[in-house]
Amino acid sequence: MVKKAHLKDGVAVHEPTGVEVVPGASKLPPSQSYAFTGTGGESLGSIRAPTRSTLRWTRGQAGSRIEISSSGAHPIAIASTGGHGTAPIGAGTYGDVTVRATGRWTIVIVPTH
Repeated sequence: MVKKAHLKDGVAVHEPTGVEVVPGASKLPPSQSYAFTGTGGESLGSIRAPTRSTLRWTRGQAGSRIEISSSGAHPIAIASTGGHGTAPIGAGTYGDVTVRATGRWTIVIVPTH
């Protein structure tokens, strides 16, 4: 199960409603960050970033791999064996965002100002 949270003063505040903020797309307000946590393979659905942002990931299991991908006009294609990393993402909607990993992981999307 994926948990979604917004960050308040650097602390993840989990939302009880699941991944979607609005039907069909998780909306990232310009001044707010979101965190997704899960274990193994998970679908995050569609994520909309209204401004340029940074996608940060961490994974908890040494020696494992994480892959983050999306479909549509704004693809994400990340494959890493590192324990953490970052990638810039432009404003837009990222469809069918999927995480494939071994063990626990966290993804944080932070607007770039």
